[in-house]
Amino acid sequence: MTTKISFRKVLAQIKYDLIGKDSYRGVSLTYSWLANQFGHFSLAFVTTFGLYHLLQHFTCILNPAFWAGIGIAAGWFLFECYNFLGPLLLKKSKQASKNESGGYTFQPDWKNIAFDTATDVLFFAIGAFTMSNSLEHNASILYMLLGLIAVVIYPVCHWYLTKMYQQAACYPFQFRLSQWNKTISDVQKSTIIDFVKTTETGKHLLLFGTNNSGKTSLSVAIANERSIKHKRCSYTTAMKLFSQFYEPNIDITDLKSLDLWAWRNAGLIIVDDVNPGLNIDSNLISARLFYSFLNNDTFGHDNKEALQNNVIWVLGNHTRTDTKEQEWIDMLTQIGIVKTNIICLNL
Repeated sequence: MTTKISFRKVLAQIKYDLIGKDSYRGVSLTYSWLANQFGHFSLAFVTTFGLYHLLQHFTCILNPAFWAGIGIAAGWFLFECYNFLGPLLLKKSKQASKNESGGYTFQPDWKNIAFDTATDVLFFAIGAFTMSNSLEHNASILYMLLGLIAVVIYPVCHWYLTKMYQQAACYPFQFRLSQWNKTISDVQKSTIIDFVKTTETGKHLLLFGTNNSGKTSLSVAIANERSIKHKRCSYTTAMKLFSQFYEPNIDITDLKSLDLWAWRNAGLIIVDDVNPGLNIDSNLISARLFYSFLNNDTFGHDNKEALQNNVIWVLGNHTRTDTKEQEWIDMLTQIGIVKTNIICLNL
């Protein structure tokens, strides 16, 4: 489910990021992104000033401010090219013999990473040309600076909104699918990729796994890839969801200024820790018990309707053979999920 974040919500987030002290309230993803880009701008701004004085005092070059700006912008461009290609390709080269994907269980989203790198390069160049133009006015530098500012508007809007989608999901940590490095079969890999890309609703992915099998990190990675595509996602745990089953629906327009959606409004929901994958009673939360909370007299209909969207269920087990698949499949079909839309994976 994709929804556009209103301009009013964006302004509220910008106000929150710029006004107030993070020492007592923490740092948001949007604030971190802004600080990161300001850092890129500042690095180029300061190094251009230093190179300008070196060129002015130790060379006979004409227009030292112009060439300092060009040189620093080019230098940071080369650095970002290495930063983009170096570690990624080095890992691929070292681990190519270990699996067919060349070191990655799931390939990185190269276009997304390239776009992020290009955004960083733009801020480096803007910083360099801003200092250059302030030191020595040059029409060419000024035109380039104005052109870069015009170009960077789209990436700024895109990435700021992306960070809002990611932080609204309330993930316990930030994780990309390419970072998940467990071993799975090609069939399971294709199933996960299809789930990430699906445009259908009502898809349910049941992730079974023992302790440390990577089921939580995989679920977060799958949802985060969709958040990056500006899809509404929401992370919760089974215990937290039990209490949320008894809460009334909240209209998005009635949410507080920084809240974007509640779990019932999300297109993809992660239900984590349904059962721990440890050596304790595997039926700590059974499908029957879960349904009894879900189908309560007051909000049972609303809960069932919300679960008609896409859901990832993180279910622990003792061993790979102890999946309890059928119990959960029966529970989902009972709330109206088509059986063919229920996918079970055992990590």
